[in-house]
Amino acid sequence: MNVRHKTYPYFAALLFLFCSQFPSLTAQTSSAASGDRAETLEDKQADIALNAYVVGAIHEHKEDWRRAITAYQTALRFDDDAAIHQSVARCAISAGDRILAISHLRMASDREPGQLLPQKQLGELYVSMGRSDSATIVFEQVLARDSSDQLVRNVLAQMYEQSDTTRAIALYRAVMLRGADHDAAYRLANLLNVTGKVDSATAVLEDLRTVEGDSEYLLQTTARLWMRQYDFTRAAVIYDTLRVRHPEKPAYALLLAEALMNKGDWDTASDLLYPLAGDSAIGQEDRLQIGKLYFQKALRERRDINRALEVFETLHASFPEDWRPLWFRGAVLFNEGDRQQSISVFREALQLDPGNVDIQRTLEQLTQQQ
Repeated sequence: MNVRHKTYPYFAALLFLFCSQFPSLTAQTSSAASGDRAETLEDKQADIALNAYVVGAIHEHKEDWRRAITAYQTALRFDDDAAIHQSVARCAISAGDRILAISHLRMASDREPGQLLPQKQLGELYVSMGRSDSATIVFEQVLARDSSDQLVRNVLAQMYEQSDTTRAIALYRAVMLRGADHDAAYRLANLLNVTGKVDSATAVLEDLRTVEGDSEYLLQTTARLWMRQYDFTRAAVIYDTLRVRHPEKPAYALLLAEALMNKGDWDTASDLLYPLAGDSAIGQEDRLQIGKLYFQKALRERRDINRALEVFETLHASFPEDWRPLWFRGAVLFNEGDRQQSISVFREALQLDPGNVDIQRTLEQLTQQQ
């Protein structure tokens, strides 16, 4: 390798800054090189390589990837340098030629094994191509040479989540030992939970809370884990904390209501859900799901009948072209024995969706029973 190899990245950086001001830079460099008759063959080859590299850098700056690749490959004929291989790979990736990029990243790694950047780029390229086995091998090699690289450790752990849970857990634990990491903590807790190590899973997040405090993200992830463990009481406590802290986010009230319902506290859940049915900050389908909950309670347990009817009125007013709130309201009225009002509501629903066979059959049955 020629001793001038270290000038390539530095010279390219300068070129990108000043090439517009010095359009004849390549010619000047060539003239200077040819003027020195005392140069050795090695020096002349180095000059040719540098000139070709300059041309490649100019084309790369102009995003003319193919010409840049050609120029860089010419430079490689005279100086088989890792930095030039990286330049070819960089342009090949931009040009969409992944095979060429892989070839030159491998050669860059072979030329300078101590440089980890080409290997990282190779691993990322394998990931983008769906070649997870190859990416795993490369990233494991990188981590073996630089055990402080948390990013690579995290990437490897995520790649192992499906194929080698034990290895993934070990990697995430190593991440956590080197500093708090929210995403790694949640992923670790999730893997521990999946493998039946529930106590360890909750301990991971609780330990993180003692270090990082009750951030919104950490509270969210902890609550989700409690829900997965069917500990709805603890989940409800956290969701209530989030609801109070973030009143502008009604989703936390919905999640709190879900936890409360799962633990059998419908009355408290109902107090939360009732006003949310008319909250325009919540999407239509989520609000209709609230209506369905009241519908089930009204029909199966005959609870919150008035609230159910009011919720369906609210939903109909909010979404006047949707027949479903009317259908639910009609069904509740029929279940309460108000046949005439029920028929009237079902007819209104049919006007919104004339081809709805279910509404037609329901009306036929109701009118025949009169």
